[in-house]
Amino acid sequence: ISLDTLREDALGFHGGPWQTPNLDEFAQAYETWSPHYSGGGWTKPSHATMLTGYRGDTHQMSDLERVLNPGIQTVAQRLSGAGIATGASVFDCKWLDPKWGFDRGFDEYRVTNWRIGRSVRQVANWVVAHQDEPFFFFYHTFEPHSDWHRLPYESPGTTQQEIDQLYDVDGYGCENGRCASQRLNDINDGVTQLLDNEVEILRQLYGRGVQETDRALGDLFQDLKTMGVWDNLLIVITSDHGEAFMEHGRLLHGLTWAEIVRVPLLVKWPAGIGQHRIGEFASGSADLVPTILHHAGLEWQGLPGTPLQTLDHERPIVIGGPNRMVAHGGWKANIAGNARDLRFLSRIDTDPRETRNLSSEHPDQAQALLKIAQQTAAEDIDLRHRLEDSDVNTETLSAEEREKLRALGYLE
Repeated sequence: ISLDTLREDALGFHGGPWQTPNLDEFAQAYETWSPHYSGGGWTKPSHATMLTGYRGDTHQMSDLERVLNPGIQTVAQRLSGAGIATGASVFDCKWLDPKWGFDRGFDEYRVTNWRIGRSVRQVANWVVAHQDEPFFFFYHTFEPHSDWHRLPYESPGTTQQEIDQLYDVDGYGCENGRCASQRLNDINDGVTQLLDNEVEILRQLYGRGVQETDRALGDLFQDLKTMGVWDNLLIVITSDHGEAFMEHGRLLHGLTWAEIVRVPLLVKWPAGIGQHRIGEFASGSADLVPTILHHAGLEWQGLPGTPLQTLDHERPIVIGGPNRMVAHGGWKANIAGNARDLRFLSRIDTDPRETRNLSSEHPDQAQALLKIAQQTAAEDIDLRHRLEDSDVNTETLSAEEREKLRALGYLE
């Protein structure tokens, strides 16, 4: 289950300010991994890592119009090849469209405009219909991602009029014809000024999306229990990235600050294995495919990640691509795409919000993380060259897709 744009500290059990009783109960009953890092700072590359097990320099899906290379298998292809039924339900955000190759290996890959309150029923029905055979199902929701209508974050029951009254604003969400995500993008670009209380408004709107996500998941969990399939399921809940609220001078997502790449990871194993456990080591999105393959008794060696079931040591967690990150030994470095320029070094065990750049005070540590980034990039690029079997790897965005992505703030 991929809950788009859900930062780790949005959830109650991670200290979040909003009530998330269903995910809190899930975390307390089963397995929690923290810190857990996404595969990138935005939807397309992060899901590429989530669904293939390869990092950014191998799949290269940070490129807006790149198609997943045919030589890079999805987890669904691996599982389907072993005779396991596969299905998916994803929200039509354009970045998970089949045209990019994410549908490979799925017997059914359904793209809908249904928000989470409706799509959970489809998921429950699919699971129950396949309960008598081994199966893998991928479920992607769009809450609490920023929106393209009027308010920057939409959720059931929230109106522009209510926000205007609560925060003494007028027609909030739009200015000079630019609304919702486009407004946030304009603030990032310095075109529109941030209102004095706007961060508070944005967090309130985002939080309502978090709560709607939790409420709908509670319905899904209850349906699966009522239908008698819950105990036999392996359930992995995570996110592709978080969301920024001016912690480092920007809104939305895309970079590798903690508020963007620290995301939840909750795991329920079948038959109660691993209940009430907190993972001892840091994990990353590249560990998810090995975890699923290992559970299915399939080969996972050759992938850069490690199955959570066998994880018994600390390793560097790396995000590759145009915006790089290395987290290791209590340190975290944000690194430029060239893997040579360190942008920010923080001690995340004592400064988890990354408020102080320690690169000049700890040059040896900075160099050590830079070396890890460079070595990992070289290994991942070499892996890409060994896997590639086609030069046809780009697909043009349609005019309609460009308009939707522009409304979400991804395109100028």
